Amino acid sequence: MPSISLGAGDRRRTIFTLPETENTSGNSVLALSMPKAGSVLLEQVLRDLCPYVGLSYVSIMATFFNHGVADEDIPAETSEIFVPKGYCYGGFRNWPQSFSIPIVAGSRKILLIRDPRDMLVSHYYSMLLSHPAASNLDEENPDTEEGLNSVARWRRLAEANEINSYVVKAAPVFAQFMQDYRLLCEEHEVRIFRYEDIVFEKRKWIDDLCDWFEWKVPESALDEIAIRHDIVPNTENPDQHVRQVSPGDHMRKLDGPAIGELNNIFSNDMNFFGYPQPA
Repeated sequence: MPSISLGAGDRRRTIFTLPETENTSGNSVLALSMPKAGSVLLEQVLRDLCPYVGLSYVSIMATFFNHGVADEDIPAETSEIFVPKGYCYGGFRNWPQSFSIPIVAGSRKILLIRDPRDMLVSHYYSMLLSHPAASNLDEENPDTEEGLNSVARWRRLAEANEINSYVVKAAPVFAQFMQDYRLLCEEHEVRIFRYEDIVFEKRKWIDDLCDWFEWKVPESALDEIAIRHDIVPNTENPDQHVRQVSPGDHMRKLDGPAIGELNNIFSNDMNFFGYPQPA
C-alpha cells in the first residue's frame, strides 16, 4: 500500500500507510472545509458514515499536524495515497499547495463553507481559549512555529491582539483559502454546503451528503448519526470547541470598522458563496 515517509537516510521513517479498505469497488470521495467552518463536525459525521458503505476514512492532514509537519513541508509524494476506489479523504481545512490530488477530476467532492467573518471570530476564541496545540509545537523548538498555520503562532497572535485587530490580521490567510476553493469550484463540480444552512438541519444535511456521494445507509443509522452530532449549546461556552453555533456572530463581536475591512477583503468570495453584504 502507498505510504508516506519523512526524514533522510537512517532517520527516514514511515508516518502513514494507506489502510486496507473493505469496499474496493466503491468510488473514492473528497470532503473539504475550512478552519471553524464545521470541519470537525464534517469529519465526525463522515467517520460514522464510512463503515456503512465500506470506505476507509483518511485524514492525512491530521497525520501531518500530529507530526508537526508544516503545510509547506508536506512531501509531494503524498499524492500517491489518493486512489480512485475505496476511500473517503477528509480533514482538509484548505486546498493543499505542496502536493496534488490526482483523483480530483474524477471523484465526487463536497465543500463545507461558512461566512468568513464568523469563521474568524470563532477562530479567535478557539486559538485564545480552547484549541489544543500539537504536542511537538512547543517552545523547545521555536523554529517550527514560524509558519502562520502553526497553532502556536496563531495562539500568540490571539494573545497579543483584541478580537477586532486579530480578525483583520488573520483575514488574508483565510481569504487565500477561500480563493483556492473558489477556483476549485469554478474548475470542477463541487457540492457546496453552507454551515448556516446545515447547522440546525443536521438530518437533512446528512441525507443530502449521502445522496451526493451515492451512499446507501440505513435510515436508522442516519437518524442515530444526526442525533449524535446535533450539538447546539443553550449558552455561549467560550472555552469549548463548540462555543456557539448561531450564524451572524461577527455582528455581535466585532466593531463597524473591522466588519468593513472584512467585507472588503472577502467581497468576491462572499459573493461567490452566497453571503450577502451591505449595499
